[in-house]
Amino acid sequence: MKAQVLVVMVITVVTTALMSALPAKAVEAQVWAFLYADRLATASYQPANQAASRPDIRSSVTRTSTGAYRVNITGAGSPGVPIVTAVGGSGVHCQLTRFGQNGTAEDVLVNCYSGMQPRDSKFTLSFFYSAPPDSGAPGAYGYVYNNEPKLTTYVNPPLRYNSTGGNVEIYYNPAAGIWTARFFGQAFINIAGSVQVSSAGPTPARCAIFQWYPHELGADAQVRCDPLSAAAGPPQWTLVYMHERSIVGDRNGFFGYLQANQPTSPSYTPNPDRNRAPNGLLHRITRSGPGVYQVEIYGPLKAPNTVHLTVNGNTSAFCNIVGWTLKPGSQPAGLIDITCFDANGTPADNWFSLAYYSP
Repeated sequence: MKAQVLVVMVITVVTTALMSALPAKAVEAQVWAFLYADRLATASYQPANQAASRPDIRSSVTRTSTGAYRVNITGAGSPGVPIVTAVGGSGVHCQLTRFGQNGTAEDVLVNCYSGMQPRDSKFTLSFFYSAPPDSGAPGAYGYVYNNEPKLTTYVNPPLRYNSTGGNVEIYYNPAAGIWTARFFGQAFINIAGSVQVSSAGPTPARCAIFQWYPHELGADAQVRCDPLSAAAGPPQWTLVYMHERSIVGDRNGFFGYLQANQPTSPSYTPNPDRNRAPNGLLHRITRSGPGVYQVEIYGPLKAPNTVHLTVNGNTSAFCNIVGWTLKPGSQPAGLIDITCFDANGTPADNWFSLAYYSP
């Protein structure tokens, strides 16, 4: 009997030692959370439409003044980055004021503006943190926070992720007002995927994805921003690149994206390289007036879910999500209404990139 106990103890010790020697499980979405802040004037609440990578992660929204909100994501404190998108048809844009860890929580301050003026608004917000090594899942995924926008060359900013393990570098052309975020790695060398960007900082600014394209060393995503204050310098921004992965890096659940590249067409199917839906389906877009679009989402989709949107091009225009409707058990499974505006807030036709996720 003693010999049997000794054998069990030895096996247990050896097994434990082997397990401790193994590398941590690779994961491209270690911490994530999203929410739809749909009560634009409520003092404090927990959004009904929210989800996270763990059940102990919960988000609450506090309105601190007109157009100013504090999002507290309990249990999610980590060196990740957020993305925010305004929801509403009134030409309001939302941006990140600042964000960071607050103990075991993540605090994200969001400000929304109509031009230069603070304005209450609904918004979607996603926060994500990925830890190397990557899982090796198909596609490519990366994000970066440009907290030094005046640097002409910024190698490996502190808040970044590259699913290939390669560098993330940012190059700034002050004369053109264009930044290029380069994700190094073979998996990034394609014309597919989607890119989202959010401006960040204490003064109003809007950012666009000028374009993204393959590079011999990886992929380049170009950003153009417009500070709305003449006294403000180049704004900070956060950016996420995804190819065959969701906006939070997770591959579980349902996710998709598209680039709307025919802004005056009454109805069309966007380029399949940048039109990703579950089960090999393709999304469609209809246009009902200047800058007014509806995206038809095909494939499985359910609540809770999140949607993000960025205008594309070398433009000072911007786009809002007006709202979305789920249609369970039918196709299309969801309808997302969008309005795009010129720099003055007048509805105008524009290219845009859209990404959604339903875990």
